[in-house]
Amino acid sequence: MNNIINFNTVSGKLLNFMMSDGKKAVASKILLKSLDIAKLKLDLNNESEFLIKAVLNASPDIEIKTKKIGTNVYQVPRSISPDKKINLGIKFILQACKSRKEYTMIDKLSAELIDAYNNKGLAVKKKDEVHKLGETNKSFSHFSF
Repeated sequence: MNNIINFNTVSGKLLNFMMSDGKKAVASKILLKSLDIAKLKLDLNNESEFLIKAVLNASPDIEIKTKKIGTNVYQVPRSISPDKKINLGIKFILQACKSRKEYTMIDKLSAELIDAYNNKGLAVKKKDEVHKLGETNKSFSHFSF
């Protein structure tokens, strides 16, 4: 799994998810400034390990798919690939950033990445909710076909 996860792929995916209207330069400035803020607040010497750990802490191991069998609708937990795991972790972090109360996106992203790095925050909470839902619906996992 470590061969897939490196700083370039994670930061590239994060940039592409953050980017709006094709403004990649703006998204990269936001990411770099937020990583600098997080580096200063946590006294880190390696930004790449920080970003990878934050994304992995917010990434779920399973996803919930709805499956209709007859007249019943079941929520079926399924395991996901490492690539999709990273994508969901990044999406959870960005959704949590948008709901934060800070003024700029740089502050929102740096605060959420710090929280995800420390296993706190809304993104990690959403991951835990997905895991709890998967645990409660574990009995329907035989429907995942």
